[in-house]
Amino acid sequence: MSRRTERLGSVIQQEIAIMIQRELNDPRILPLTSVTRVKVAEDLSTADVFITVMGTPGQQTAALNALKHSAGMM
Repeated sequence: MSRRTERLGSVIQQEIAIMIQRELNDPRILPLTSVTRVKVAEDLSTADVFITVMGTPGQQTAALNALKHSAGMM
């Protein structure tokens, strides 16, 4: 991974974490949802975002579904 992709991944991680905390008003997204890592492609065309959700398996599934639903906005 180049320094550029690492910096971009860090910025994306911070911005998505802020969006999840402040802008998404979905009750399925628990307060203990965090962005653990962002892996940016070398050509900067895509990024994989890794999320951790603390809670029961049902709560985790619901939170992930809510995040997938709002992925277009993010």
